[in-house]
Amino acid sequence: NPYDIVNGEVLSSNGNLLLMDETGTLVIPDSVTKIGEGAFANLEGLKTIIIPGTVKEISANAFAYNSTLETVIMQEGVEKIDGWAFANCTSLKNVSMPNSLKEVGAMCYFGCTSLENIEFPDGITTFPMYILADCINLKSVKIPPKLETIYEYAFSNTSISTINIPSTVTGIGPNIFNSCLKLE
Repeated sequence: NPYDIVNGEVLSSNGNLLLMDETGTLVIPDSVTKIGEGAFANLEGLKTIIIPGTVKEISANAFAYNSTLETVIMQEGVEKIDGWAFANCTSLKNVSMPNSLKEVGAMCYFGCTSLENIEFPDGITTFPMYILADCINLKSVKIPPKLETIYEYAFSNTSISTINIPSTVTGIGPNIFNSCLKLE
């Protein structure tokens, strides 16, 4: 086994580079239940990630700073994405999150400058601080119908022109639309 997997958690290791095929596709093995902190950060040539439902948690910085990453597919079963997990993935355009997802961390998609549209599953009740900040080309966000809280700078410096905030939201932090020059 060339991969560094301990008790179901894939750790940061040069052996993990072998998980990526020649097209830049990374399919996480079904034996993985957690993607460790920084496990696949700064990986050159990574274009597509497929995360099976056996993975319950994606740790902080797991895929951060992958400048060639374009597509993330999370299958049903993934429950939590920690902070900075996909931060500064500047080529990221397509994100598929499953209905099983219940929690996303602060700055999860911060600085994903190619991201134009994103849909969050219904189980998300909190948008943490800076979750989509500096996604300068982001035009639309599907907000989950049970969202309760939006923390500071959640949508700052994006290209959002219109957004529908459901009546379930009872807490809104400061500056959530800071530097949103296209917001109408």
